[in-house]
This record gives sequence, C-alpha cells and structure tokens, in this order.
Amino acid sequence: MRKKDIKNKIAYVFIGILCFFLVCFIGIFITNMVEERSYYVSDEEDLFWNLRYDNYVSLLEDVKANEARHVKKTGGMEKCYAIAYYYEAASMYKAYMEVGETQKAAKKKQIMEAQIPLMGEYSTLIQDIHKRLNLD
Repeated sequence: MRKKDIKNKIAYVFIGILCFFLVCFIGIFITNMVEERSYYVSDEEDLFWNLRYDNYVSLLEDVKANEARHVKKTGGMEKCYAIAYYYEAASMYKAYMEVGETQKAAKKKQIMEAQIPLMGEYSTLIQDIHKRLNLD
C-alpha cells in the first residue's frame, strides 16, 4: 500500500470519530435543553406545607418561583401568596427601620396592610410573623 492510501484511511477514521462525538454532544445538548424546560412547580399543598411548619422563607421562595414560571393561582394559593408578600414586606420593614429609612419602611408597612385582607382566615399568622421578626 502506498503512503497516501494509509494517510487517507487514518484521516477517514479520525473524521469518523469526530462525527461520532459531534452527534453525541448534540444529543447531550438537546437532552439538557429538554430538562431545563421541565421544572418543579409548587402547588397549593406545597405552599400550605410551608405554612404548617412555619417556613415563611421557603414559602416566599416558592411563591417567587411560581411567579417567574407564570403558574396559575388557585384560591388557596392566593392566600399563601399574600402571607409570603406580607412576610417579605415585614422583613424589609424591619430592616429599613433598623437603618433609619423611615420613608421606605412606611412603603413596606403599606404593603403589609394591603396583604392582610387577602390572607383570609390565615391573618392569624401575622402575630407569628411579627414574633419571628421581633416586630412590635
């Protein structure tokens, strides 16, 4: 065999290996893209689980994640959302009061008051939130 034939065969084998890896990487890329689209959505039961265990931070995280994913709210979820917004506003209210930002604190206080009617029967949790944040 001539040297040129050997070089061509080596080149074809090398090109074949590169094509194989290219197909594998494209498959991996497509798989990752599909997995990115499948995400966990917190339903009403998950949100109430956070409330049951007084886990307001996780509740707020779940609410924000649901909002980012445009999850449709049910009646019970709206109450949980109101509690999460109340907790967020109360946390910021406390932080602003501690650093002397009374105007920003007043805005957060308005948000807190706006959430109370939306909480429904869960407005009793306000006392627990204030206790946890050392408000009053």
